[in-house]
Amino acid sequence: MDKSEYSFGIFTMVLTMITGFLLAAVYLGIGAKMFYLEIYNYYFFLSGIVYFAGTAALAKYFYHKGYRLAFYTLLLTAFFTLFQILVLYKMIQNRKLEGLYFIIVIFLLCSSIIFAGTLIFSNASRRKWLKPAGILILISSGLLLAISLFALSIQDNPTLWMLDQASRWISLSTTLLPIFFVLNFQLELKSTDKVAPKKADNRFVIFKFLLLVSFLASGFIFLRDSYMSHYWQGKNQEKTDQMKELFDQKTFVGSLGDSLNYLLLKPVHFDSTKQYPLVVSLPAGGYHGSAAQVLSENVNRLKYPAYIMVPFCPDGEGWGGVPNTPVIDQVVFEAIEALDHTENIDKNRRYITGVSRGAYGTWHFITARPDLFSAAIPVCGEGKPALASRIKEVAVWAFHGRKDKNVPVSGSRDMIAAMEGAGGTPLYTEYENEGHNIWYQVSNEANLWPWLFSQKKDKKDQD
Repeated sequence: MDKSEYSFGIFTMVLTMITGFLLAAVYLGIGAKMFYLEIYNYYFFLSGIVYFAGTAALAKYFYHKGYRLAFYTLLLTAFFTLFQILVLYKMIQNRKLEGLYFIIVIFLLCSSIIFAGTLIFSNASRRKWLKPAGILILISSGLLLAISLFALSIQDNPTLWMLDQASRWISLSTTLLPIFFVLNFQLELKSTDKVAPKKADNRFVIFKFLLLVSFLASGFIFLRDSYMSHYWQGKNQEKTDQMKELFDQKTFVGSLGDSLNYLLLKPVHFDSTKQYPLVVSLPAGGYHGSAAQVLSENVNRLKYPAYIMVPFCPDGEGWGGVPNTPVIDQVVFEAIEALDHTENIDKNRRYITGVSRGAYGTWHFITARPDLFSAAIPVCGEGKPALASRIKEVAVWAFHGRKDKNVPVSGSRDMIAAMEGAGGTPLYTEYENEGHNIWYQVSNEANLWPWLFSQKKDKKDQD
C-alpha cells in the first residue's frame, strides 16, 4: 500500500467514527424516532458508504500485510453488516422482518467476536494498535450478545428497558473503535518510504471531496431534525403534564389480574341526569393523546361535553396491530365497559381515535370489538383489510399524509378500500404534500369534531 491509500484509509475511518457516533448518540437520545426522520434514509445510506469504504481500506491492508485470518473474518463481518443494513431498511419501510433482523444481529455479533480474536491472537496482534482494537471489539460484542440473548428470557418491562439503555451506551462506545485503525494507519504512513506517483495521490481526491460535502450537508440536517424531534417531544410532554392536571388518574384491574392506568376527564358542568359520549384517545406513547389535548381545552369542553379517556400503555407493549409487540387490548376493553357502571356513559356514542401507533390501535380496537364503538378517527395508521367487513357499520374518518415515511400511506388506503368493498361508507382525507406529522392539520379540520359527536350507534347494533 502507498501513502495515498493509507491517507484514504485514515480519512474513511475518521468519517466512519463520526457518522457512527452521530447515529448512536441520536438513537440514545430519541430512540426509534430516529428511524422516521425525513433525512434518516439518506444519512443511513451515506454512513453505509463510509463504513464499507473504510472496511475496504482495512481489508486491503490486512491482505497486503498477510493477515489472512483478520482479512477473511473482516469480510465475514462486513457481509453480515450489509445484510443487517438491508433488513433494517426493509423493517423501517414495511415494518416486517423483525425476527430475521434479530438473527442477523446475533450472527453479526458472533462474527465480530471471531474477528476480534484474530486481532488479539493472530499475527495482526503484533501491530501496536490492532490488539487493543480486538480487545474493545471482543468486550463490546460479547456484552451486546449477552444482553440480546438474556433479553429473550425476560418479560419484565423495566428490566428490558434497562438492558436496552445499556446496549445503546455500549453501541455508542463502539463507535470509537476506528480510532485504533486510524492510529495504526498513521504509524504505517510514517514508516513507509515509498513515494506515490502524482496520479495515485489524486485518484481519491474527488471521491473524498464528494463524500465530505455529502457528510457535512446531511449531518447538519440530521442533527437539526433530531434536535427538533427532541424539542417537540419535550413540548408535547409539557402539554401532556398540563393536561393531566385536569384529569383524574385511575387504575383498573382486569379479569386476569392485569392493571391498566388511565386518565379520565368528566364533562364540564356535569349533569348526573344526562348521559355523555366517551372519547378514548390512544396515545402513541406514554400518556400523550392528541385528541385528548384538543378536546380538554375549555372551549371544546363547553362545545362538546364528553368523557375523555386516555389509557396508558406500558413500555414494550402496544394497543395492537404492530408486529411482534405484546397487546393489552383486553384490559382496555374491560376498563371501557366498567365505566358504564360508574359513569354516565352513552353506550351508543363511544368514540376512539389515535395517531401513529395509536392509529394502529384504533383500527385494531374497532375490528376486534366493533360493538363497542360507533366512530373512529385513525391518523397515520394501518389495519387488517381482511377484517374490514366487521366494521362496515362503524363510522370511520381516516387521515394520512401521502409522503409519510413512518407508516406507509397504503395502511389507510387499503383499509378504506376494504371497508368500501364490504359495504361501508368511511371518510378518508389524504394530505398530498405532508408526511407523518399531520395532527395539526387534522385537528383543524372544520367538520371533524361536529362529525364525530354526531355519530351514534343504532340500538340494533348493540344487540
